[in-house]
Amino acid sequence: MKKSIISAAAIAAATFGMVALSETSAHAARSDATSSYISAKVLYAITGATATNVNDGTEFSPDIKNTFGLSLALGSVVRDFRFESELALRGDQDFRNVPHDAVALFSFMLNGYYDLKFSRAIIVPYAGLGLGVAGLSPEQGGAIMRPAIQLMLGVSIPLSDSFDVDVGGKFLKPATFVSGNERVNVNEGEILAGIRYKF
Repeated sequence: MKKSIISAAAIAAATFGMVALSETSAHAARSDATSSYISAKVLYAITGATATNVNDGTEFSPDIKNTFGLSLALGSVVRDFRFESELALRGDQDFRNVPHDAVALFSFMLNGYYDLKFSRAIIVPYAGLGLGVAGLSPEQGGAIMRPAIQLMLGVSIPLSDSFDVDVGGKFLKPATFVSGNERVNVNEGEILAGIRYKF
């Protein structure tokens, strides 16, 4: 009888331990599968543009100086996917061949990413697509808002359970801006580096 009680107690303890371990693992998996994050990145923008006169059709390519900027985002992680809202601000960009003129480009985008995770990998490559609006703010006059699309490629390097280093590139393409008698097509490539904090 005593041996039966001991055996039953051992089986019960083992069963309880397995259930507890299973629940702990499931909770950890759920925690890893979904989380939120904020990120801050410094960007270096390389901008190209073509302006077309709507009256006579003549084209002009402004020589725009490159500039630095800041990207801030708030997002969520769902397994191998990330979804975020991003605000990117860029410094004034002077036209080298147009005296006393400058523009500033800003954007608000909704981005989706896929993280290509490998077991035991130190670096996590990712690809992303964003849709939103971009604004062109001339030195004189109000901001002009247009729909925009962007493509992102990069890598994440985990520093801890909460912090990742994020290094990547972006191609931003707004729809055509119309300012006065000119239609302006803008293409912008960016190099970004920053930190992502998960909570």
